[in-house]
Amino acid sequence: EQGSLGTVIQGNVAVDLPLTARRYTQLALLVPGATDSTLDNSTTRGVGWFVVNGNYQTQNNFILDGVDNNQGTNNAQSLSAQVVSPSPDAIAEFKVQTNAYSAEFGRSAGAVVNVVLKSGTNSVHGSAWYYNRNSEFAANQWASNLIGGAKSNLSWNQFGGTVGGPIRKNKIFFFVDYEGFREDY
Repeated sequence: EQGSLGTVIQGNVAVDLPLTARRYTQLALLVPGATDSTLDNSTTRGVGWFVVNGNYQTQNNFILDGVDNNQGTNNAQSLSAQVVSPSPDAIAEFKVQTNAYSAEFGRSAGAVVNVVLKSGTNSVHGSAWYYNRNSEFAANQWASNLIGGAKSNLSWNQFGGTVGGPIRKNKIFFFVDYEGFREDY
């Protein structure tokens, strides 16, 4: 038994739910005590920036397969609170703890986001995806409709895939993930 407050989210949930730009950290907002960052300037608010129990977003501790995954700086130039943001398809599960976590996670005042990546198995498996948003399929913005303006030009393409399998059966495995993103305005 543990006294920590948190939630484990399986990787298939991160894949099946619609996430803007496929950022798994948006699911952290489902955990008690977590809310979206109050920084409303999109040029200084980055991926994974959410606040927990009133603490600043840089007080969150990101761990990727047991390794520290935090930006070493408090500036906003990188637009991310974590060094590596894995694709939802590469995540086996992640746990967000917001209160009373054990001493091994003691460096943060906010949340502890512990991500475990998938690994290879004795059979070859994988996935591929392609997401597209562009102007032809989007509605015009309300303000543009009001003044009779045209729709903004949007071309947003996100694609990738995963593959995993054995190198030596029951001994050594591989797992590879690729994600690409192209955006034109």
